Amino acid sequence: MATERPVPPLPPEEMPPRRRRRGAILFRRALFRIILLAIVIVGLLLGWNYYKEQTFKGIIGHDTGLTDEVVMEKLQSMGQLVTYSYEYSNVREIKDSKQLFGWNIPGTTHTIQLKYNGTIKVGYEVSEIKVSVDNETKTIYVTLPEPKVTDNYIDMDHLSYAEQNNIFNPISGEELTIELDTIKSEALEKAENAGIFDKAKGSAKEQIQGLFEAFDGYTVKFTE
Repeated sequence: MATERPVPPLPPEEMPPRRRRRGAILFRRALFRIILLAIVIVGLLLGWNYYKEQTFKGIIGHDTGLTDEVVMEKLQSMGQLVTYSYEYSNVREIKDSKQLFGWNIPGTTHTIQLKYNGTIKVGYEVSEIKVSVDNETKTIYVTLPEPKVTDNYIDMDHLSYAEQNNIFNPISGEELTIELDTIKSEALEKAENAGIFDKAKGSAKEQIQGLFEAFDGYTVKFTE
């Protein structure tokens, strides 16, 4: 019994013309796809390198390193720096009478009762903060001014107000305004005694330290 042997493929020059053309077309298509894929990969690599270069250049220059201007721009992105808030609340009763020769006149007393909540905010104007960069030691020096009160207000939407008016000594709007100002002044004095400015400075240092962590490799030092 005869054994069948596989027929070896014909060399290209002996293949029929139609088969040779089809093979050439498939080869050109495959080559085109490989070239196109290579162009796309090279384009992506070039684009990524450009992006990294521009991003890096925006933070640290190739020649001069990190600049004071770049650090200050980063700091200014915070806007006004509020670093500590002090909450206060109380109930206050005010009585007032007409007087004659230093004595209260009977029947002329009116009463105001206030239940209030207030907030004192302490912080810095960013424009008053000074920064300086030493690229040799990779150190950012920050000089903070003295913190100051940026706001002190009573929440008027939740102010509880009760009064007992007197026809002989009516309550005036000016009296209430003066009393609220007195409350805020007394609250500020208590906040100062509680060390609100020291706490605000400590909080500011923490916030700035965290913000400047974006400058990799640099340390932050605070100067007086």
